[in-house]
Amino acid sequence: MGMLNAIGLQNPGADKVVDEILPTLDFDETRFFANVCGSTIEDYAEVTRRFDDSPIDAIEINISCPNIKEGGVAFGNYPEMSARVVEACRKVTSKPIITKLSPNQTDIAENARACIEAGSDALAVINTIMGMAVDTESRTPVIGNVQGGLSGPAIRPSHY
Repeated sequence: MGMLNAIGLQNPGADKVVDEILPTLDFDETRFFANVCGSTIEDYAEVTRRFDDSPIDAIEINISCPNIKEGGVAFGNYPEMSARVVEACRKVTSKPIITKLSPNQTDIAENARACIEAGSDALAVINTIMGMAVDTESRTPVIGNVQGGLSGPAIRPSHY
């Protein structure tokens, strides 16, 4: 019915992607977006800047990843922080910015408005929903991070 994961944002880093991986891709057949995350607003801006001179078509600012210790969802659940991240990224790129919003917040519409006003061109709604699985025999969490991101049919009403 769904998938619960806590893998974080596994990747080789922006420099390796820009310098070694992007040159091997066929941009005639496919559009490519970079998914940007960071532990600080400055991290987000620096990674965005790094991709600005690359052949990718757009930048997705991931302010909603529940599976990392710093950054991600810590920025995405607060409209003021979300807007600060978007604004910092907007200053360093002319590429379209897509802000990936968190469903784990009080008012996603308020956050969406703040991101658009700060310079986001589009929104990705939504990232995974916070979830947890418990081993009923041992009464302990199944995954190492205790909680993770739930995705798939489990997050949608059954009449869809």
